[in-house]
Amino acid sequence: MGILHGKLAGRRLYGNAPTDAPAQRLEDNERRQESLSVHFLCNQLHTGEINKMNLKRILSWCLSVLAGITFSADLEIPERNERPLIDGKADDACWRGLPWRSGFTRCGTGKQAEANTRFKIFTSKGTLYIAVEASEPEMQKIVKEKKEHDSPAVWRNDSIEINLVPDPKAMSFYKFIIDSTGQYADLQLTDDNTDSGRFNAFNEWDGMPEIRTSAGKNFWTVEAAIPLGAMQINEDTPDTWRFNVFRHRFAGGKTESTSYSRLPKPGTLQPASFLNVKLHGFKAVDYPFSAGKSTFTFQRGKDGVFEFKINGVVHNGMPKFRLAKVRFALNNGTKTYQAEKLEPFKGKSSTVSKNVIRDVPQGEYQLNFSIYSNSSVPVLLCNVSRKVKLEYSPLKIRLVNPPYRSNVYATMPDKILRADILLNEDTGIPLTATLSNGKDIRLEQTIRAAEWNNRVNFDMASLPDGCYTLSVSGKGGQGIFKTDTTVQKLPYRKGEVWLDNRGVTHVDGKPVLPFGWYGTQPDKPDKSVNWIILMTRFADIDSAVKTIRKNLESGQRTAIYMTQEITGRAWDKPVLFSESARKGGLSPAQREKIIRFVSAVGKTDGLLAWYMADEPEGRDNNPLFYEEALELIRKHDPYHPGIMLNYGLYGIKRYYRGADILIPDCYAQYWEDGTTEKPRSSTSEWVRTAAALRPAWLCTQMSLWPARHPDGRLRGVPPDYRDQRMQFLQAVIHNAKGFSMYTYYYGQIYSSLIIGHEELGRTLQLIREYVFADTIPNGVTIKGAEPPAFQAGLKKVGKEFCLIAVNTSLKAQKMEFLLKNRFSGNLYEGGGKGVFKVGAGRFTDTLAPKESRLYLTDGKLAQEIPDVAAVERRIAEHRAGRRKKGNLIGTGELYEADYLDFAAGRIPAHTVKIAASSDATFHATKRTGSLYYLVDGLTEPTRFEFTWSPKSSDKTPWLNFVLPEPSPVRLVKLYTPDARITSCRVTAGGKKYEIKENRKNVIEIPIDGTMTSEVKIEFLKTKPATTGKNRLLSEVEIY
Repeated sequence: MGILHGKLAGRRLYGNAPTDAPAQRLEDNERRQESLSVHFLCNQLHTGEINKMNLKRILSWCLSVLAGITFSADLEIPERNERPLIDGKADDACWRGLPWRSGFTRCGTGKQAEANTRFKIFTSKGTLYIAVEASEPEMQKIVKEKKEHDSPAVWRNDSIEINLVPDPKAMSFYKFIIDSTGQYADLQLTDDNTDSGRFNAFNEWDGMPEIRTSAGKNFWTVEAAIPLGAMQINEDTPDTWRFNVFRHRFAGGKTESTSYSRLPKPGTLQPASFLNVKLHGFKAVDYPFSAGKSTFTFQRGKDGVFEFKINGVVHNGMPKFRLAKVRFALNNGTKTYQAEKLEPFKGKSSTVSKNVIRDVPQGEYQLNFSIYSNSSVPVLLCNVSRKVKLEYSPLKIRLVNPPYRSNVYATMPDKILRADILLNEDTGIPLTATLSNGKDIRLEQTIRAAEWNNRVNFDMASLPDGCYTLSVSGKGGQGIFKTDTTVQKLPYRKGEVWLDNRGVTHVDGKPVLPFGWYGTQPDKPDKSVNWIILMTRFADIDSAVKTIRKNLESGQRTAIYMTQEITGRAWDKPVLFSESARKGGLSPAQREKIIRFVSAVGKTDGLLAWYMADEPEGRDNNPLFYEEALELIRKHDPYHPGIMLNYGLYGIKRYYRGADILIPDCYAQYWEDGTTEKPRSSTSEWVRTAAALRPAWLCTQMSLWPARHPDGRLRGVPPDYRDQRMQFLQAVIHNAKGFSMYTYYYGQIYSSLIIGHEELGRTLQLIREYVFADTIPNGVTIKGAEPPAFQAGLKKVGKEFCLIAVNTSLKAQKMEFLLKNRFSGNLYEGGGKGVFKVGAGRFTDTLAPKESRLYLTDGKLAQEIPDVAAVERRIAEHRAGRRKKGNLIGTGELYEADYLDFAAGRIPAHTVKIAASSDATFHATKRTGSLYYLVDGLTEPTRFEFTWSPKSSDKTPWLNFVLPEPSPVRLVKLYTPDARITSCRVTAGGKKYEIKENRKNVIEIPIDGTMTSEVKIEFLKTKPATTGKNRLLSEVEIY
């Protein structure tokens, strides 16, 4: 037996938050410091509780909030030419004449602060300058404990918070926490993707501020310079941001948190409620650059000095040519090592910037990749930070084959061990490579005069199974060099899973394209569906094994959580593996439990992968927890990979070491006006980021989420077929090798999703050899359309090739394709009727809004791919068919926002009003109820949750329908699965009509055409439900 947890149980459906609130603490060990949270920032620090106020105080509070909203609607931040000397005194000439801003109030109460706080603010040459003066009558009692560098715990001292929100959607923002001694933390905060208004903090971000403080007799001052370019700015960033200053006061035992913006509730994580401010002098066009991927090597030069060689991709997003300074800087906390040079950048281009920093010692550093303007006073235009560890070895082994986990599997056709031996110095010396099992086998190869890169091969086909060590040694000018690595040759296990050098999944030696659902799936899955991610918590090992085997019987392989407590009761709340227990590495008890479960269940044929985590960045988990868990799995079950879902780019980069396969879930979130919360092209960026780190799959949005736009204006809508197809094909372009769909559980009440997934599964399985093939670098160039709105990639399989093009914009795009292979001939449209003549690699085409195209040299394959226009017609017909002619109560397809409105009593005049004696709901229908699923036109929904049954305690169940207007009624039609209704009575216009001894799944009750505004149905006798899925009614129609 099992119980659901994860996304479906607590994250996404209707915006429910996870049940386990993350514990807030700072780890002592630096690697464990990665688990940081600012949920504690002021959330508890407020005086008075609203529910204890009397009516007068409540009214006063409400008025103060309203007054605050009016007051904070507009603040101008002026621009000045002069810049101050940042010394904590704020007495330079440029501060004079600026008004002091004051009027701080307690968070969420509107009460005036006991101690006054005021600030001045202006911008100059791309930098925000702010001076904050905090009055303090008890200066001797200020709390100023020493904190770790960049620790959010600085807020526990008397401190100031400066908050900047350039994102107009307020889904991310930046926070600077500064105490009276000048200790500070700079944090980037992003929405945790649970639709609950919570944010996660990432302290690896470097705001590059200059900060000084000073103290007077009865006040202390913060003076800060914050470069705007340290924040994420793009061409859509407006000059009106959100802004706020908080003060945390603890002096003399006081506990008071106050805010300049008047906030509707306590807490500092309310960026959408912060003051709107206009930044004079700020123009997004002045910040055209973004920093892309950077790679580096760390070597020792001939003179014995260590050299840090780095390449970084610089994107110029504007059409104009620009000169800019590119700076790479390494900081170890005590010293900065850097290199900078001025470089030219063409408009709308990407350029690789290269540089060398010499004389850098080995160790751990923060790397800043920064771009500055070419001006007398350089302005920071962009910065990306990350932690790096610099280690040097003159001799390294790079294993080429086997490509996955250093394991040779029995079903691998190629069992030759291939390794590149990299010699970083003293080329020309002899090297010896040996492969040994430490017992009776020792194979040896000699490299007489080693070059920088040397290949050795050992055929392991005839070697016995076991663990082998590949060792390489030699003697150079710096002494004896030696390094080694371990390779395992494994015995066969039925259902063994491994990845090839392209990241393609193999099961029992056969390549597989994973295509399946997250959480739940049809009772009879489509043939293209071959796996499922389960969030089930199992009571015991046997339950897990039985579930995996049952899924395999229907053709589905299974991924399950490796964090199973197996207490004997599936419904027990996690303790050992609770979110608060994932703040560091594995405990001994956690290790023991994982080893026991993985070792036993890993022997089951039908297991595809271990589900390491569902969006750990949204739960503030420590990456070390998953890294150590993956090492355990690799040791105790080398036959199954670990997979992980991440919702954001930072999460992908932060947690990738804890999985063998990354599955970004980039949900665009679709609105009824055609716009999306994330750009549709984000899928490309998410997959590209993941695939650069690990083999990548994609979790696509195949459901409606969320119900409404954050501002409440727009309803969420399900992705149409073009949006669905676009997600998959973007991922294929960027080398995703598998797919999960979120989620069958709540997607199958929308016509586009009922039909779309099967056709897309067929499409992908038909072109799977092209999915397996890596996209040819620079295989196609496009003129007339620009990324990221337009994506394209060329793939080759044997003599045939496939060009994939995706227009993610809402306007038609005409472009010329230039194929690197200079092909001449016909390309056939897969999923369409187009034939395109290509000469010397050139042809033109126009893609409609949101259109995706497959261009194939294989005309036969092109014809087999489901026709896009035909699929769209089927969807339209299906949707139209749900609104049956003459049905007085049919609504047709509804959106989640509609169900929520109707459940809350917000029912339009033209819509039927439904009441029931009771309603047995599920998790999915807890907030919407079940009643309006009875009139949505789905007579046979594939998910039982979207049907109706009374509660088991209801002995006299009934339904009542109030028609939009009085009408003559001639027929009542009931759809009852498994003919569960055997006897019922309908009352219409004061007359009663009864059906007895029914044995049909569809009951038709003739009515005499009486005029009525109300129809009541009483269920007199029903067959017992055989399972929880055996519901009473799926649809009601009244004619």
